[in-house]
Amino acid sequence: MKFLDKKILIISPQPWDHISISKHHYALELAALGNKVYFLNPPVKKGKQQGIELEEVNANLSVVHNSLSFSYKLKFHLFALFNLLMRFHAKKIQKHLPKIDIVWSFASLYTNLNLFDADLNIYHQVDNLQDQNYEKPVKTAHYVFGVTEDILERLEHSKKHLIGHGLSSIFVQNEQETVQNNRTLNVCYCGNLNLNSLDKALILNLVKEFKEISFHFIGPYNLNDKDATTKIFLENLKEESNLILYGKKTPEEIAEIYKRMDAFLICYDKTSEFEQSRNKVSNSHKVLEYLSTGKVIISTNVSAFVNSELIEMTKEDSNEKYLNLFQEVTRNIDTYNRVELNDQRKRFALQNTYKSKIEQIENLILES
Repeated sequence: MKFLDKKILIISPQPWDHISISKHHYALELAALGNKVYFLNPPVKKGKQQGIELEEVNANLSVVHNSLSFSYKLKFHLFALFNLLMRFHAKKIQKHLPKIDIVWSFASLYTNLNLFDADLNIYHQVDNLQDQNYEKPVKTAHYVFGVTEDILERLEHSKKHLIGHGLSSIFVQNEQETVQNNRTLNVCYCGNLNLNSLDKALILNLVKEFKEISFHFIGPYNLNDKDATTKIFLENLKEESNLILYGKKTPEEIAEIYKRMDAFLICYDKTSEFEQSRNKVSNSHKVLEYLSTGKVIISTNVSAFVNSELIEMTKEDSNEKYLNLFQEVTRNIDTYNRVELNDQRKRFALQNTYKSKIEQIENLILES
């Protein structure tokens, strides 16, 4: 099957106004190919919004806003009833849409993908598998895709395939700015600063320890976080003179900021139970965006890249030696950003655009 002139329903666990990640990029790329794409937001809580509304993003892409007529809490206490009510909710959504050709689900909320009466059901798992119902949509999927082998091992299906994260076209041909010697190094982190899985103590230590480096942190942050550790972390970050907090930015704005960077950070808390689980199934989409610049990535241990030379990371699954690694790389930045390494990173990123991922999926379906 070719993804051309199709009506595609993308089911996402994150809303459209979330920081752009894989679901958003697939929606944009599929729309750019000439398909009519409907991006189904997760339902808002009862009372915050009434009914189902479509918001046009562009001529080929619309966001489907929807609210439940029942309490979402039923999912955690009376799942059978919740699942039954979700069937009725799906039918309500269907009435506001044309006949759907393809359901492309990144979420487990709709456990029966046949509810939307599409010709093709795809279940595409790119997130940490914390939801106890993550395997249920597999039963009604024609094809199952996962970003890591660890994810696929937990999903039983005769037609399951590895499809790694992709690179948005926004980051393709993102030429770096010419930099001068003997200047301040620019190091960037992009992501949600309120995440529990971040090694907040280590990040703060980096900023305080390396005053000669300019740190650039892109992504949403909430100073009123209920977690005291996170709140103190963010308050302390704001006090550091060698750090710029950009807040949430569009992918286009992020790509522009990346042009000025010398290195990028990945810094997860290896003592976190959530991160230990996440690391086994995560292949962070931000890695490809970093790699597209050609500049060095200084990372804590990430299982998907253990045997790769594309990023510089701690060998052990702990963060004890991360400061040493950071110091080694930043003091020898020209070595780690030499032309051959720069080209190798860019080449890998450009081989994994979202457009190429869509073509890969098309070919897998055509061959089966």
